[in-house]
Amino acid sequence: MSVNSPSQETLNSYELSAQKFAENAVIVPEASAWLSSVVRDLKFDASILDIGSGAGNDAEALRKLGYTVQCSDAARSFLPILEAKGFAPIHFNILSDDLMTRFDVVIANAVLHHFDDDEFEYALRKIRTLLIPEGRFGFALKAGEGCEWSSHKLGINRYYRYRNKAVVDAALQKAGYCRCDVREVITKRQHPLWLFAVAHNV
Repeated sequence: MSVNSPSQETLNSYELSAQKFAENAVIVPEASAWLSSVVRDLKFDASILDIGSGAGNDAEALRKLGYTVQCSDAARSFLPILEAKGFAPIHFNILSDDLMTRFDVVIANAVLHHFDDDEFEYALRKIRTLLIPEGRFGFALKAGEGCEWSSHKLGINRYYRYRNKAVVDAALQKAGYCRCDVREVITKRQHPLWLFAVAHNV
């Protein structure tokens, strides 16, 4: 991630607007159902890393299901928000930082659509190295074609690179995942079409 890359500019936007983001953050029913599918059949002591935790909505939902979640975010301004909710978040950028720990599950909700194609493929490979051999990766992103900058909700620009199911399926296969379930889902969000995915490590 270069200093002037779209993803870095988007990260800068989150640094400036974390509180506003948190005030507007909601978890839609489709995302709740997807989260439940990601952890289906897992023991409650499973290790879970949430990449781009933001306001902690996904982590809270998983905590209600009985799981302990390691929250993380590349924007430091989200960390005190997560701490106030009882989490112990770490500052972690999947594009530039490394972790020694391996996890049963890695989750990234509404993160990967901020990455360009090279960053997207790199992140998929990097996340697989964070998984135990039988681990699983759940992620959700806006579906579509092309890219754009949008100031929707926050009033400050964020970059979006849209992808379709075929592109994501191919990228997961290239990155070495197996048993990949990528589903197109219509939501009631401002951008209705999303991809909800669960991919397994070999």
